[in-house]
Amino acid sequence: MKTVTLTQDMRPWRDGDDIHVDDKLARSLVENGEAKDLRPFNPAGEKYEDRSMRAGGGKQGYKTKGSQA
Repeated sequence: MKTVTLTQDMRPWRDGDDIHVDDKLARSLVENGEAKDLRPFNPAGEKYEDRSMRAGGGKQGYKTKGSQA
């Protein structure tokens, strides 16, 4: 997998979007001028944080509507 930045609109993506595609397709897009900045796909980059689910700090329990008698 490679990541490229598109240089034109290509549905469903828009100009400037970073997309992750197969190696052959990424090279083809760059060669045709439809994309730039070919780089390896790195899902564990700076923005990625691996953590387990945990309960929030707010009031616990179900949120329900009050019943009116």
